[in-house]
Amino acid sequence: MRRVVLVSLAVLAVVAALAPLVAGLASAAAADEARDAMAEGHTLFSAGSYEDAARRFEEAADKAAGEGLDPAAAAYDLGCALLKAGRGTEAAAAFASASRSPDRGLGAKAHYNRGIALAAAAGEGISDPPRRRV
Repeated sequence: MRRVVLVSLAVLAVVAALAPLVAGLASAAAADEARDAMAEGHTLFSAGSYEDAARRFEEAADKAAGEGLDPAAAAYDLGCALLKAGRGTEAAAAFASASRSPDRGLGAKAHYNRGIALAAAAGEGISDPPRRRV
């Protein structure tokens, strides 16, 4: 009986010692998932697959938030993909989110591109845009 108790205590001690390591590995894997989603999003964007790229950037933004990464970078890229996909209203929202980045340069670019997205959104749904008079 005494031997069973000692073995049980030893197993518990090993499990307790390994728990932080396992938790750290899970965090690292999730952070890698966010980085992988960003990388795949960039590849899709470069190939002209803007809708698919937007999905990957959105996934990266969701995963980055809890992993100590700045989700604003993914939000900015999401805005770019949505804008290229012709979804100006959604792009403006993504840029607004990116503008809250602690990176002032990224925030400034996000503000600028939000204006472009809002202008694009104003023209969404117009089947016959007005023509300039000559």
